[in-house]
Amino acid sequence: MDTRDPDTPNHRHTHGEHDVPTSDVERQFQRLVEHIPGIVAYMDLVQLDNPGSSIPIYISPQVEDLLGYPRDAWLTDDELWLDVVHPDDAERMIAADAEARRTLSSLFAEYRMVARDGTVVWVSEKAAVVTDPVSGVAYWQGVMVDITDRKRTESALAASERQFRSIFDAAAIGVMTVGLDGLILEANPTLEKVCNYPPGALHERPLRDYLEPSDVSTLERFADLVNGVHDRCQLEHLFRRNDDSLMWCRTVMALVRDERGEPAHVTAMLEDISDRKLIEADLVHRTLHDALTELPNRQHFIDRLRQTRARRFAAGEGVAVVFMDMDGFKEVNDTQGHHAGDELLQAIARRLRAAVRPTDTVARFGGDEFVVLAGEVDSVTDATQLAWRLTNALREPFTIGGVIVTLTASVGVAYSASDEHSAEDIVRHADTAMYVAKQRGRNRIEIFEAAA
Repeated sequence: MDTRDPDTPNHRHTHGEHDVPTSDVERQFQRLVEHIPGIVAYMDLVQLDNPGSSIPIYISPQVEDLLGYPRDAWLTDDELWLDVVHPDDAERMIAADAEARRTLSSLFAEYRMVARDGTVVWVSEKAAVVTDPVSGVAYWQGVMVDITDRKRTESALAASERQFRSIFDAAAIGVMTVGLDGLILEANPTLEKVCNYPPGALHERPLRDYLEPSDVSTLERFADLVNGVHDRCQLEHLFRRNDDSLMWCRTVMALVRDERGEPAHVTAMLEDISDRKLIEADLVHRTLHDALTELPNRQHFIDRLRQTRARRFAAGEGVAVVFMDMDGFKEVNDTQGHHAGDELLQAIARRLRAAVRPTDTVARFGGDEFVVLAGEVDSVTDATQLAWRLTNALREPFTIGGVIVTLTASVGVAYSASDEHSAEDIVRHADTAMYVAKQRGRNRIEIFEAAA
């Protein structure tokens, strides 16, 4: 604290000019004070008739370690405090010191001082006027605590927070922080904009509200982070927009720990990958479907048959395959051209799809061959009835390019409830029965006897 009276000559005196009797207890207390690292204690004599000035009578030796100036200099050099206060804090501190002296009120301040070697030292100073109850003499008693390390830590944290904030606010992808309880603490402007949420709309909302109800995996991965099982994870999931539509996200979630190393919150970075997912879905669809009719192709049909077969056989039930080859299709293709043939195949696909149940699967095997998986039949009789329904669906003439076309089909039926028959075996049996139907005159249904 500055003890200089700005309006009068120097009133400071050396310690020897004002000797204060010291008892044994006081000496013990003094030794204690003088051995506390990083803390400087001082005492000034208050002149009640001139409170703007005080006389320094004591300062603990730690001041030399703190600022590098000799201890005696603080008791004799009236300008030293003003010289070492950091220029950026000088005006504030001179005003605070003057106000405390004017009112004899306590002073508390944090400010910088420049040590003798030029280093900057942060101190926390607390001072108060204490009156001796016996003599009535008033003293300024104060301490200065070295808080340089704390201030450096605060500065580093502030810089880190500013850096995080700049990244958080300006990130080109969505970013949000989520509390350990699963509540969204904050979402950045990008995420709000992409999902069309008003500013702050996600604040304090449960993360689970923006996930699909069936999305257990994302919540489990989040729980692993909260419990410290993992510090980071990456996943793809759906996130709900403000209009209830769903956005595919590639999300990286990272656990943020506090200064004790305990989980504090989770930061999630969400990248909109909806376009990529659409492209992937289209590629998968093209891989598994016939481009002309949009029906499942051979690969997709076999995969579905394997799954249905496994499920039905495990329950002691069977499955059936109806294999159809279009009679007379080649003539239409040859006389009216491939375009007419393609149009006819599309029309056939529509009729077959309309004739089956939701549990059945219609597929195009290639050329003019179509197959139907009857996954919910209990006998070859049920499968045969489905085959008749399909052939009847084709009896009504087709209009192709303005020309009336009639069509029939040669149909083979295979039914199995035996583990001895693989999915490929059942298709092969139905195909064999279809060739028998062709050999016997076409436009008929044949059953593979061994599968019955």
